[in-house]
Formats: sequence, structure tokens, C-alpha cells
Amino acid sequence: MPIPDLTPRWWTAAALAGAVLCGLDGAFGGGGVDGVAAGAALGATLGAVVGLLLDLLERGTARLPRWAALLVFTGLGVGAGAWLADALGAWTRLDSPYRRLAQLTLLASFLGGAGLGLLAGLSAPARTGGPWLLRSPRWRSLTVAGLGIGAAVALHLDRSRFVGVYPDAHLALQAVAWWGLAGALRAAAGRPWLRGRVLFAAAALTGVATLGAFIGLHHDAPRTLSVLARQPMSALALDTLRAWTDVDGDGLSHLLGGGDRAPLDPEVGDFEGDLQADPTLVGAGAAPGAQAPAPVSVVLITVDTLRPDRMSAYGYERKTTPRIERWARDALRFDRAYTTGAWTSLAISSLMRGVYPRRLQWTRLAETTRFRLIRIHELEQLQEGERLKLMFGLPLEDPRPPLAERLQGRGMHTAAAVDDGYSSFFDKGLGAERGFTDYRLVDELPPRSRTDQGTTQLALEALKARPEGKPFFMWVHYFGPHSPSSRHTNKWAFGEGVDAEYDHEVRFNDAHVGRLLAVLTQVAAETPLLVILTSDHGELFHDKRRLHGTGLQEALVRIPLFIRGPGFERGHTDRLVSLVDLAPTILAATGTPAGGALDGQDLAALLAAPPTERVLLTDTWRFNRNKRAVTDMVGAFDGKQMLVKDRVRNVTWLFDQHEVSQHPKDHFAPGAARHLQAALQQYLSQTRGGKVDLRD
Repeated sequence: MPIPDLTPRWWTAAALAGAVLCGLDGAFGGGGVDGVAAGAALGATLGAVVGLLLDLLERGTARLPRWAALLVFTGLGVGAGAWLADALGAWTRLDSPYRRLAQLTLLASFLGGAGLGLLAGLSAPARTGGPWLLRSPRWRSLTVAGLGIGAAVALHLDRSRFVGVYPDAHLALQAVAWWGLAGALRAAAGRPWLRGRVLFAAAALTGVATLGAFIGLHHDAPRTLSVLARQPMSALALDTLRAWTDVDGDGLSHLLGGGDRAPLDPEVGDFEGDLQADPTLVGAGAAPGAQAPAPVSVVLITVDTLRPDRMSAYGYERKTTPRIERWARDALRFDRAYTTGAWTSLAISSLMRGVYPRRLQWTRLAETTRFRLIRIHELEQLQEGERLKLMFGLPLEDPRPPLAERLQGRGMHTAAAVDDGYSSFFDKGLGAERGFTDYRLVDELPPRSRTDQGTTQLALEALKARPEGKPFFMWVHYFGPHSPSSRHTNKWAFGEGVDAEYDHEVRFNDAHVGRLLAVLTQVAAETPLLVILTSDHGELFHDKRRLHGTGLQEALVRIPLFIRGPGFERGHTDRLVSLVDLAPTILAATGTPAGGALDGQDLAALLAAPPTERVLLTDTWRFNRNKRAVTDMVGAFDGKQMLVKDRVRNVTWLFDQHEVSQHPKDHFAPGAARHLQAALQQYLSQTRGGKVDLRD
């Protein structure tokens, strides 16, 4: 008589695995009992549904011979690997500078998918017998151990490697961890004394019942939702269940706090409040007429990805910025300066117009495998072998003229020397050159000169070529501290590790920014000159990866800012300021009309007035090539606390800005930080409910 198969079904094992994984996320995220219960309910429900699909697949393959069943499962695994490789852009990078990495990604994806598919096939029953890997107690024990270890490794990689980027890779790791734990539980519980089916079914049904209670209370659980949305496994369950209950296909769900105010109307979004007109659009296109010569020239220096807490000019123990430090002794240092956007396109576009990023009109551009940017409706420009990779936006047709265009219109000479690294944000024809009489790109230099040294050389050449006696505006953008790291000289080495590599890049940048500052000091002795030194955004350090644009943590949004010249006394100040203040400051210093309302303030006037409480705003968003938002966050802050609205997951959290952790504790509660809530609500109401204005 054959031994009966007592292995539990996938739906019960996956439900229990989901309850464990998501319940632990609720606990470790600080959600308390509510977080654990809600996380367990979400995990159990998603696990049960996916497990049922796996059970149906096993039921179908159980009618096949062993070899045919293995072929089906292996084929499915290979298909999953091909999807992952495509989602990671491996196919599109085969003819790019990252060809080697793309080949390794393809190999790993296909081998990993085939291996997991084969393992699933060996764990499934077939017409010729039960699960091959569970044919004896020894094999069963080895299977339990192997799957458990695999799940633990996938969990570790998900939470420690490339955090915040490559979301599809993290989805794959989470799925492997969930499936591995479920498979281990399924194999371990296939013993008569555990009565596996009854135990797992009871756990799953309990989770579903808990979910039903949670659905009824979801409007009163904003903090619980916030906790679950910020933890990997519970966020996966929350996002998936919301997607399944998005009836009208607008990306929102009426259930689980998804925010959909009209489940059957895709035109109605999640914003609760009255929409208002954007005040910065009134008179935005007005250009200044001819005027008397500007009373001062201006040089704006922006250093990509530069954190103030890694600069000796801000008190950092390593001598990373000695030249900037010496120059800054006669400058005003701002100790609480912040960006308007957590990556370059948002920050620089906002800086140059004096308004927050979400107000701007963004033209969709696709980045190709050859690192070119082309408009979505101009895909016929793709060259042979060139493919689309990512989607970006630039304010090509926004009605607000950028800063250089306004200064040029009032009679100033305008020049730029910029390095956008391996991106194409600053290429001619994409808007960054608007208003510049003399526009120089580091990309036009020989490859070996495309460093901060080359940027300084171009800036000095542009400075020398300016018309004699004519007020000028010059923008210089350095890329150096941005990843990837390079080794320049051992003289500036600080050791090993990602922190030391970053500090090395900052020190190299300081050497060449210092050369420019020394020449500008000589220019300032001959003519009134205002010099501004700042950054576009900060950076997160994690393992061997440096990240930005993925969130609004303090390390990402706090930036350095120095101003030296007429109207600014030497010293330092703790006034709360932003990149959005630089355009009105430069316009005021040069006597140029603003041409409409701006979000920022003239910093000279701000410093002359008595201190007041101020609320600033910052944004970050990223879209995939299908125009779906992967990240979309907006924050309102006062220098003490930041209130963040995650529009992708419709959750809000509040954190202490003095807590510099990558995962600061959530302090949000109904009624908390009302002034931040009011500022955020007003900003969203003036920007189409917070929707990014993307156009083709």
C-alpha cells in the first residue's frame, strides 16, 4: 500500500509564511500589536491567493510524467529569469558601456530562474510518483534546510544590497524568500504528527479573518499603514493587494487605505481638498527689458552629490575640503540649507526657476542604451542597435524662463561650464543651455579630461573669454563626488570602504573647485562679484552602493551652501534656506525683475529680517519607461521635523530631522505637525492634487 502524501498544500504554507514575514515587518517597523496583526493578515491573504495558483499548477503537472513536469517548471523558471533580466535593463545594455555587467545579469537571471524552476519541479508530485525531494526523511530534512537557508539569504540580500534601487530585483528576492520559507514549512509539516493541513488551513483562515477586520478599520489606521508600507515584505503584500483591487485602473485602490475616492472613475484621484490655481504661473513668461548694467556679477557653483557633513568646511574631521574651507572664511555659511529635489534633474530645474519641482511642466524623455535622451514621440531617432532604457523628465516647455535667460535678457553676459557625467541632462538641445551665450560641456573634451579638472579648465576659459567690463553670470557644475568612484591619487586617500571612497572624491573635487575659487577671488578684487557654492542633493551610503533620488532622508536633502560677496557678511547662520531661494537672491542682487511669483526668498532680505518660522518643501519621483511612478514623495519640513507624503503608497509619516538614520522613526499621529500638514496640503492643491505634470 503506497504511503499517503501528507505534504500541506501551497496555499496553506504560503499563507503562514506570509503571516510570519509580514507580521515581523510590522513588529520591527514599530507598528506594535496593530502592525503585527495587520501585517500578518496582509501576508496570509496574499500567500493564500498565490499559493492557490501554485496548487492549481501542481495539480496540472501531476498528470504528466516526471520529465515533462520538470520541463514545465524549468521553462517557467527560465521565463521568470528572462522577465527579470528585461526589467533590470540587461537586454538594452548589451551594446552600452555596461555590456559586461549586462551579460552577467543575463547569465545570473537565466541560471537562477532555471535552478528555481527545477527545484520547484522536484518538489512537486508527478504521475510517476510523489515529490522527488521529499521521498525520504533524509531528503526531506535536506530540502527543509536548503529552502530555509535560501530564504534567509534572499531576505538578507533584499535588505542589505542596492537598497532603494532596482525594485524589480528586490521583488524577485522577496518572492524567492517567500517561496523558500513556504516550501520549507510545507516540507517540514508533511508529517502525520503535525497534522499539517489542518494547522496551516487554520492559520490561513485566521489571517483572512483578521484582514477582514483590518479592511473595516483601514481609514482609521494611517500610522499602521505607514509602518507596513515602509517595510519590504509587508509593502509587497500591501502593493499587490491594492493593485488587485484597483477596479478602474487608475493606480489606486478603495480598500486598504489606497486612497481612491471614486473606485469606478479613473479621473478622480486620491487628493481630498479643493484644487487651486498655481500662483507662480501668473506672469511667469514675462521677460525683463533693457536696463542699466547689473550692479554685480554672479558665479553659481554646484557640486553634484555633495554632503555638508562630509566637508571639513562644515567641521568634518577628515580634511576633505581644505581649499573651500580657506575660501569660506570670508563667506557666509548656511548650516541648514536644503535641496528642492533629491536628484539632479529636479533640483537644478527648480533652482534655475525659483519654484518647487512639482509646479513645473515636465517633458518626457527616454534615456537610451547609449545614454542619449530623446523625446518619447521621437523614437524614430533611435539608431541601429539603440534601445530605450529609462524615462526621465525635463522642463523643456515650461512657461517660466530659467535664470540665465532672465539675466541674459537684462543685458548680462551668461556662460556655463557643466559636467553631467554619464547622463545627458545638460546636453545641448535639452533645455539646460537656455539663456547661456557661452555654453561649454565637459562631454566635448577628450575622455581623459572629463573630470573635475576638466570642468575647472572649461570654467577658467569661459571666464577669460567674457566681454571685458560687462557684468556676467556664470554657472559651473561639477560631477566628481557622484558615483561611480574613481581613484585619482594616493595623496588624497582616506582608506577603504564606501565612506573613504566618497571622501576621496570630495577631496579631489576640492582641489579643482579651489583653483576656480582662487581665480574668482582675484576677479572679485577688480569688480563686484557674488559667488555661490552649493550642491544639488546629498547621498545615502549603503554597503558598496551610493544612492539618491529614492527618498527624502536628511542625508539626501541637506546640502552645503556658501555665499561670498556684496550683501553677505562672513560667518555662519542657522536660518532655514533652500535651493529655491537662489534664483530670487540672484535676481535681487543683479536688479532683475522676477517676472512672476516665486517660491523662494531673497536671502539677503531674509537675513535682514527678524527670524520667523519657515516651512520648506522638497520632492522626489522616478518613473519607469511605461510612465508608472516607482517613487513619488513630497516633504514639508521646518528644520526640526519633516512630514513626508508617499503618493505611490498613499501613506504619510513624520520624522525628526535631527535623526540622521536611513530609516528614521515615524512620529506621525492625527493632529501632529499641523503647520506642516497645512503647507503640504496647499502645495498639493496648487499642483493638480500632487500629480507630476508629465507631457509628451
